[in-house]
Formats: sequence, C-alpha cells, structure tokens
Amino acid sequence: MQPLTAAQPEQELSCPTCGALLEPVTPGTPTKFTCEAGHTWRMNALLKAQLDQTERGIWQAMNALEDHVALATVLADREAARHHAPGAVALLAQARAARQQVADLHRLLAAVNELRQGPIGDWP
Repeated sequence: MQPLTAAQPEQELSCPTCGALLEPVTPGTPTKFTCEAGHTWRMNALLKAQLDQTERGIWQAMNALEDHVALATVLADREAARHHAPGAVALLAQARAARQQVADLHRLLAAVNELRQGPIGDWP
C-alpha cells in the first residue's frame, strides 16, 4: 500500500456506525464526513471510531479462536479415550494452530493500541 499524499484522490471511507460510504461535507477540505444515514464524523472522532471497530473485530476473532481451542481439546480427549489416535492428533494440531493465531492476534491488538498513541492532533 502506498502512503497517501495530497496529490492522490481521496480514498473511500465507510461509516463505522452503519458501513455506508462517507462523503466529505465540504469537498476539497475533508475535515468532516457524513453518510447516507446521516451519521456525521469529524476526523479525530472517525479515526478513533475506526480503531475502536478494529479492536472489537480482533477481540471477536480471539474469542472465537479460544472457543475453538477449548472445543478441539475436549474432542481430542474424547478421541483419545476411544483409542482413536489419528483423530486426537489432528484435533490437538488444530488447537495448537488456533493458540498460535490467538497469540498473533494479541500482537496485532498491541499494534492497534500503539496507533492510539500516535499524533491525532486537534483536528476539527
């Protein structure tokens, strides 16, 4: 992805509330955006809302993967009790992979939180 410059066309942004396309209220000087549903966002609030939305998505993914780890582990134990080693081994491999993905998401969450520390400024 190339960095944005003033010479590049504006990127399409979506409303964090409803997902509709955001349009600048005053074309050419996008300091405030609105969507078809009427949600209005100033730049700093939009930036924060985007990060909040990203963080929620990461947490949802982590929770789903942690549930997968728990279920795969229970099922692996059942397979082992039934003396079905291949099934148990496969399920434990799934659980291990999901644990790694949770760890990756934790690192991603930390990176998103670092973005919160960046300069937002006093944009209108």
